[in-house]
Amino acid sequence: WMAVLGFTRGGRAFPVYWGCGGSLINERYVLTAAHCTYPNMNLGMDLTKVRLGENHLGNARDCDDEVCAPAPQDFGVESMMRHPRFLGSSTHSNDIALLRLDASVTFTAFVQPICLPTPGVSVAELVGERQVVVTGFGDTETGRRSEQLLQVMLPLVPRDVCLKAANYVVTMGKDGGKVCFGGQFQMDSCFKDSGGPAIINRNPTGPPFVQVGLVSYGSKSCGEPGIPAIYTDITFYRDWIVGNLQP
Repeated sequence: WMAVLGFTRGGRAFPVYWGCGGSLINERYVLTAAHCTYPNMNLGMDLTKVRLGENHLGNARDCDDEVCAPAPQDFGVESMMRHPRFLGSSTHSNDIALLRLDASVTFTAFVQPICLPTPGVSVAELVGERQVVVTGFGDTETGRRSEQLLQVMLPLVPRDVCLKAANYVVTMGKDGGKVCFGGQFQMDSCFKDSGGPAIINRNPTGPPFVQVGLVSYGSKSCGEPGIPAIYTDITFYRDWIVGNLQP
């Protein structure tokens, strides 16, 4: 379900700058952060491509000894739908968007959709005392984007603790729709991870996996002890997501 988003400049097809992340939720739609769809928030570049089934951006094929995964699947973006109340980077409120791909995805062992939460269930109920898994190709401690898909396990941080820890009163707001994970030293989402999924294994003994958040905003330093990152709460926006999917 992990998607990596490609940006190009001036209507050109190449070169492609791989930036934000996303998650495949059915054969035609990818979920991401609304701020990833704005050119003025992405060095003036346009979001034009979506890649699925990628594990290492520097390899034409991902192989383990003599066994190779299928080549990644690349798609254009047929249309984008940002949440109508997305207010930009000042508050990151309603930081969620749907990307409709220009063709249907071929599901394989390496490309599968992530499950959305069932109605009426909160992130706290889904996660409990467990940790979520956040994946992406974002910046590491080197200050550069990772070519390899990475993952980190992070705890849920209660809203009141998150507000106090990072003075997130403005960005958290009072209208819901946001949740905090992390706050551990050098374990965090970072730049270019935006839009990527935070998931939980609903059944500890096996699938299905459920997406509970997507990367929205965090500390500029990334991985600061006691400073969690803010994620868009998928349980809050589930009805908006489902209500805007087209056949």
